Amino acid sequence: MLRELKTFLAVARHGTFAAAGLHIGLTQSAVSAQIRNLEQALGVRLFDRTGRQAIDHPAIRNLPLRIMFNKCLQIESEKPF
Repeated sequence: MLRELKTFLAVARHGTFAAAGLHIGLTQSAVSAQIRNLEQALGVRLFDRTGRQAIDHPAIRNLPLRIMFNKCLQIESEKPF
């Protein structure tokens, strides 16, 4: 499940499955499969797939899990290089 969470964070950060895949070393189809697995495991749709973009699904915007993911993104972006 950690792999799927890492993929989720990449999609949330980069906005598309293809861009996320480039940053974490996966193909677009592998990213899509991992997001689908995570959605099935959680029982909730995580993204609306609109054209090339992956937009947060309204059902997860206020979930505690989403808040945690946002905090992870914030912490990660503040890391020194």
